[in-house]
Amino acid sequence: MTMATGRPEFPLAAIEWLTEGASRTAPVLTLATAPKVPRLLAAAGFDVVVALRERDETARFAGVSEIRTVVARAEALPFATHGIGTIIAYQSLHRFAPGLAMPELARVLRPGGHVAACYFIRDDSLPWVKRLVAMMREINPAAMPADDSAQHQPLTTSKYFPDAANKDFRVWVSVSRSQLVTMVAHQPEVDTLSTAERASLLDAAGGIYDSASSGGELRLPYYLRCWRAGVDHTEFTRPVRLANDGLIISL
Repeated sequence: MTMATGRPEFPLAAIEWLTEGASRTAPVLTLATAPKVPRLLAAAGFDVVVALRERDETARFAGVSEIRTVVARAEALPFATHGIGTIIAYQSLHRFAPGLAMPELARVLRPGGHVAACYFIRDDSLPWVKRLVAMMREINPAAMPADDSAQHQPLTTSKYFPDAANKDFRVWVSVSRSQLVTMVAHQPEVDTLSTAERASLLDAAGGIYDSASSGGELRLPYYLRCWRAGVDHTEFTRPVRLANDGLIISL
């Protein structure tokens, strides 16, 4: 469930962390459809290439001369072996087929290169956010999921990228009372309510806002959750050892 109508701003400190140690002489490949991160990377002086899954997505980068685009998937990249310096997957790691994508990302990375991944995650630690979540889950226990436990696993469990590091960056998004009430009104769970139940729920959402804001504007809390892991190319050269009962074909 999206917690605000506005989009969180991508923190510049996160760009610095995601590209720490990255060479500006080798391209940075981004696996994302949103232009914000590639543009921040280009502004930081990197040679940026964006891999897009669909051809019509290239229109988002029209007129941005400092960014190159290719239509390709992470499982089959059109780059030479060791041709990329850094790879950043923004809000996209979960879309990959891990058994195909992770060795392919490792193949195109230069020795010493790394893969980084990041997601915006709702921060439920504030009391008023907890009350809002609890209210929605009285309607549907599965409402407003914030679990990100599986998003990073393709990277953090890959033998090609050992020793992944993690860092969170706090981000705040301002939201008005009407925006919060509208956000609640558009949730699928609300469609199951009667007219009276819906009105009561929206009144309760407005009440949560009023009690937390003290007449001002609330800020919704997020984390930009980031992971970074260096490539290990030894997996490509490690000898294959067959089990004792393995089939050996002599040529």
